[in-house]
Amino acid sequence: MPASSAARSGVLAHLPDRSGCLPDRSSGTDPFDLWRPLYNIWGATEVIGSLTFGLQHGPVARIVKGARIRLVDENGADVADGEAGELLVRGVNVFAGYWNDPQATEESLKGGWYHTGDLMRRGERDDLWFVSRKKDIIIRGGTNISPVEVEQALVAAHPGVEQAAVVGIPDAVLGQRLFGFVKLAKGMRDTIVSEILRNVATRLASYKVPEGLRIVDELPRNGLSKVDRNMLQTMAAPTDRAGQIRGALSLPKRPDERSARRVARNR
Repeated sequence: MPASSAARSGVLAHLPDRSGCLPDRSSGTDPFDLWRPLYNIWGATEVIGSLTFGLQHGPVARIVKGARIRLVDENGADVADGEAGELLVRGVNVFAGYWNDPQATEESLKGGWYHTGDLMRRGERDDLWFVSRKKDIIIRGGTNISPVEVEQALVAAHPGVEQAAVVGIPDAVLGQRLFGFVKLAKGMRDTIVSEILRNVATRLASYKVPEGLRIVDELPRNGLSKVDRNMLQTMAAPTDRAGQIRGALSLPKRPDERSARRVARNR
C-alpha cells in the first residue's frame, strides 16, 4: 500500500529512519505526503529507553520517567536551561561496557554516566532539543554553529531543496568556514542555488550562512545511512581570498552515482 494511502487509512503508525533528524517541514505532509505528522525520537544502543519521541515538530525528544540525564559543558558542569550541553545518561538501562574494548568503555562511561557525544538543550518540561553531534559542531570565529540548524534552514528556505548538509572547512583566520551541499527535487534547475542562499540569509544570522553551496545528486552516506561528513569535508576544497574554488568538488563516482554539479558563492 502506498505510504500516503496507508496513512489516510490509519495503518501507518511508525516510520523508522536512523539517518538523523527529520527537517521541520517533514513533520507534516511535505515532502513525504504521508497525511500524518512525523516526530523524531532519540535512541542509542547503550542506553535504550531513556528518551522517547517528542510531541512537537522538529528535533525534539522527551525524557522517560525515571531516566537520569544531565547536560554538561566542556568542564563537566551542568548548563542552564536553554543552553547546549552534552547529554549524559545514567540508570539501570545503561550498558555495562563494550565487548573486549575497555578503552572505549572508559571513555564513554565515567562515574556511572554514559557520555553520548550529542549536544542538546532543555526546553519546556521534559523536552530535549537535539543541537548536533559534539564532533560535528562548526566553530567559526570562536562561535559554535550547529550544522543541523543550518541544514534545516536550507531545506526550509526553498521548496526545491530535498536534502542539505553543511561542514566546516579550515580557515587560517576564522578557524572554520561553512560550506553547504544540497540535493534538489526532481526537475529543479541548478540556477536556483543563488536564490537558496539569498533565502536562507533571511532565516539565519549572517555568520551561519554557508559561504558556498554545491548541488549534488546524492549526499554521501555511511553504513548507518547517516550523512558522511568526513566525505563531505574531502569534497569541500579550500578557497582562496577571492573566494574562488581551487579544487574539484565532486563525489567519488560509483556505478549508480554522478558527480557534483554546480557551486554558488555567497557574496
